[in-house]
Amino acid sequence: MAEITTDELPESLQTLFIEVERTKTPLTVIQKGKPLAIVYPATSETKRAPCSVRNQVIAHQY
Repeated sequence: MAEITTDELPESLQTLFIEVERTKTPLTVIQKGKPLAIVYPATSETKRAPCSVRNQVIAHQY
């Protein structure tokens, strides 16, 4: 799995990630009317995947 820093993301996406962290509320990304990914806020209990991903961005595909 690839890694990316938040500095490499568009500013609008950085803002959304900051809001997820601030509110502790998941963000669902919709594509063509269907959930594509869910971004959850990282917690101290968040377990790392075998492939480390910086900032603990976890996506679920439906």
